[in-house]
Amino acid sequence: MTKHAEQETTQIVTAGPQLLTVRSSALALRGLRDLARESNWLVKKVFAGAAAGLEISPAGCVAVISPGSAASLPRLAIFDVEERLPVRQLEVQSGQESPESDDRANLGAAFAWSSSGSELIAAWSSLKNELRYFDLRLTSSGKPFGADEQRPTHLDWCHNGEFLAASRSGGTGAAVNLWKARSGSVPFSDAREAELGFPGWIERQTYEVESGEDGAFLGYGRLSFSPDGRALAVAAEFQGEWADDSIAIVDVPGMREQLTHPAQGHITDITWTPDGKRIIYCASGQAYRLDVETMEAEPLTFGAEWCACHPELPLCGCYSGWLKNSAKGRLFLVDLRTMKVFDEHAAEGVADVRWSDSGTKAYAVTRDGLAYVYEPMFL
Repeated sequence: MTKHAEQETTQIVTAGPQLLTVRSSALALRGLRDLARESNWLVKKVFAGAAAGLEISPAGCVAVISPGSAASLPRLAIFDVEERLPVRQLEVQSGQESPESDDRANLGAAFAWSSSGSELIAAWSSLKNELRYFDLRLTSSGKPFGADEQRPTHLDWCHNGEFLAASRSGGTGAAVNLWKARSGSVPFSDAREAELGFPGWIERQTYEVESGEDGAFLGYGRLSFSPDGRALAVAAEFQGEWADDSIAIVDVPGMREQLTHPAQGHITDITWTPDGKRIIYCASGQAYRLDVETMEAEPLTFGAEWCACHPELPLCGCYSGWLKNSAKGRLFLVDLRTMKVFDEHAAEGVADVRWSDSGTKAYAVTRDGLAYVYEPMFL
């Protein structure tokens, strides 16, 4: 190579205006994105109006029950938080809705997503006391099963898809039903695998009081399968503003009462740590950690109404509706080893918090359609 050629390759030259514009734009966009994601929470509007009930799927979709109007019944729609898919309106087979029993102020919606996010179980008050199964890969029409005298209040579908659980209120008629998956177009039938009836650990004088009195057993509430699907934690709820709920841990599929834990206040959420050795639960605005082996619980250093443990790491995503010195609540992450709170973001009216099945994202959605997406670089 000649000396003249070497000088040409190392010489500073003027770039064309188009190239500078492209590079500057890329740097500017990157800078804006980094600034916007300083807390790792992205905020977007997913749906308009107020939801009567909702639940986030592991795939980043959210099932939403609209309250309807005097001229129309409530409807179920699926929105994609990531905006990859169009909105889907799900249908209920003709003649299954019950307008006369519809309470638009309290539809009592309950949902359970499969781990893939492609199947959904739903129930709400105007659908009599049945559950609906939707396979979003095939059809938008829901198929009924599991009719009972009491309406389902909460649902959970174990991660491996083998079992579905539904809690029901109603005092002495309360129960937790368990279904085992089968082959066919609808994986669950009317036939139950097992049932947890009236709590055996409750003293007789406690459940014989009048249903309107404080201390009366109301029924079963929040419930959550262990990561391996062999245990189920369920909240037993009691009447009264100052009444204390309990957590029962039963074996699956036998549904025999194994362990009980008296909580302090009303239980609003239950989640298991990835190793299945502990339960994080929220009661009356405070978060607790329950050791399943010793059944001893400790109050944690933060308050929360909703909580969701990461599927693999010792992390928990939480929402508290009240933040000190602020009218707003907050979303935040907790390191369960050190109890360090990090990545906080102001939020109001959050109705559900969930990690993606891969654990790379966390989602939170409010009842008025605002979604928060947590996507840190290290996950």
